[in-house]
Amino acid sequence: MSTVYALEQGPGFAVLLRAAGQGRGLRATTILDARGPDAGDRLASALRAEARRLARAETVAAAPVSDTFGRWLPLPFPSLAKSRRVLPSLLEVELPFALEDALIDVAALPGDVSAPVYAAALRRDQARRLLQGWRDLGFDPVRLDHEGLALWTQAQREAPTDGLRLVLHVRPDRVVAAA
Repeated sequence: MSTVYALEQGPGFAVLLRAAGQGRGLRATTILDARGPDAGDRLASALRAEARRLARAETVAAAPVSDTFGRWLPLPFPSLAKSRRVLPSLLEVELPFALEDALIDVAALPGDVSAPVYAAALRRDQARRLLQGWRDLGFDPVRLDHEGLALWTQAQREAPTDGLRLVLHVRPDRVVAAA
């Protein structure tokens, strides 16, 4: 596995993480966890210090839930392959913007076709703005994930369960919940 960086920032805080494969596991290192009015400057310094490693690594970012549009959708066919092909059309009737203007992310399809699936959409222009903001910092994500889906997927990897689950991501500027 290659090295992966994750960056999160908001008003008055910045967090930079580096994760690398180690045997069968993952070794995560917090490079920066800055709070206060100088968090942006400290982030810029940390990114400069990591520049050589960062150039060889994959970087990922998440689109805030508040910037996305999401819906639970029923799977219309007993075939997962057929259902996957029509999910964008099912989401389109719910979207407050044109499907052509959207980037869509769908949670992993369940094995049970009677269960609904969560689909999220982000306007392409909003994705461009988010990515440009990261690039302006010297951080060029290869994947822009939906914040809630990323939280849920990672929780499932770390502690698989078929039971009820609530994942909270508490940031200085907001709280994100995935249930």
